[in-house]
Amino acid sequence: MAKAEQDLKSILDGGFNPREFPWYEPDLAEVPQPAKKILESRIPSEEVLDHVKKVRDRAFAVFPYPCIGAFRFLDMSVKQSPLYAEILERLKSGEKLLDVGCAVGQELRQLVFDGVPSDNLYASDLRRDFFDIGYDLFNDHDTLKSNFIMADIFDDNSDLVKKLTNRIDIVNAASFFHLFDWDKQVTIAKRLIGLLQDKPGSLLIGRQVGRVDPPPPEQKHEAGQHYRHDPATWKKLWEQVGEETGTKWEVEAWMEKWAGADSMMKTFHGGLETFKLRFTWTIHINAINGILMVNGITKQSLSIDALDILLGNYRIIGASSHTPHQMRELIEFSQSMVPWEAHMATFDNIAGIQKAIELLENGKTAGRFGIIF
Repeated sequence: MAKAEQDLKSILDGGFNPREFPWYEPDLAEVPQPAKKILESRIPSEEVLDHVKKVRDRAFAVFPYPCIGAFRFLDMSVKQSPLYAEILERLKSGEKLLDVGCAVGQELRQLVFDGVPSDNLYASDLRRDFFDIGYDLFNDHDTLKSNFIMADIFDDNSDLVKKLTNRIDIVNAASFFHLFDWDKQVTIAKRLIGLLQDKPGSLLIGRQVGRVDPPPPEQKHEAGQHYRHDPATWKKLWEQVGEETGTKWEVEAWMEKWAGADSMMKTFHGGLETFKLRFTWTIHINAINGILMVNGITKQSLSIDALDILLGNYRIIGASSHTPHQMRELIEFSQSMVPWEAHMATFDNIAGIQKAIELLENGKTAGRFGIIF
């Protein structure tokens, strides 16, 4: 049994008193929006406040996370993402989202409230009790069709891995990475990459507790068991993951001050100067091994970004027309392509290369492609 589980068991065996935890807020004056609007769509408005407090206490007894004790599960973080409009559009068109470390599944309810089909949504957590509590909180057990998966993110044989590997388009990881040290965050990042589809546009969003001037991760003692990032170290972590997995993406991270219902969070981090770190992570380059061969002189200019050449995404080999003995490499390459009578699908402009890539990735072709431009 992990130490955290042992500590919790001791607390429960000794008589659980939530007020022993400094982050437990004993009262709630008002349910914040947009959570209030969502709850009132399923529960009489005059009952919502007491209902939330009672259900919160049940969830806090399952595990006393600060986000539960401080009612932060009522703060719908996914809606605050600058990419929220894009996320809604993609999910409504059939793409899939996973909320990792979902707790009571509040983010899924926000998405469903805004029109996303619930069966396009997945959620995972280490504790199954949170799923049932979420159904009770939002009173939607009979209507929500989302798939909740109990799983340990570090378990290679979990249902999360078995069911969702390379099936997810968007991952939401709110208040999750900061629960672990640097090395475990690297492991988590690799796991999420494995769950996401290997295609441009696959997306990771989230937020976590950040720290002003974090120590280098190599200083294990100073870094601690819960590594808190600033934007620079967050990008450094993903650079390490990229080097170890051979993947590339765009990473954006920025700091936000604690404000509103989050203001109390700045007092629970051992005197450290902290902030809210929000991030997005997008696959934008999908490496596909292959050779683009141009025969003759093109009617239109062929434009390739110099950065793509620098990153090794394209290889360019050029040769001019000469007598056969001066064209050995080109002739040998052409010979390797025979028999020329093999089926070839053609596209009439350079834009067709993206369609060709999609067909190749989906295994929908057995021949060659030619692009005429």
